[in-house]
Amino acid sequence: MSFIHVVGYVTTELDLKVSHRGTTYVRLALEERLNNGRIQSYQVWAYGWDAEHLVKWGVGAGSILEVNG
Repeated sequence: MSFIHVVGYVTTELDLKVSHRGTTYVRLALEERLNNGRIQSYQVWAYGWDAEHLVKWGVGAGSILEVNG
C-alpha cells in the first residue's frame, strides 16, 4: 500500500460541484517545488465535508495546502 504526503501551492480556484449522486466535490491542481528546482504537479480531488470546508475556508490559487492520502 502507498501513502503520499505533499505540501504545495494550489494553482487553481476551487469550484464546488455536485455529482450526479448528490455528493459535493472539488478538483484542484497542486504544485510541489522540489529541492532541485523542478515542480511536481498533482491533481487533487476532495469530497463531501472536506470539499465544502476547503471552499468555506477560502482555499484557492496561491494557498499552501498539505495533502495526505
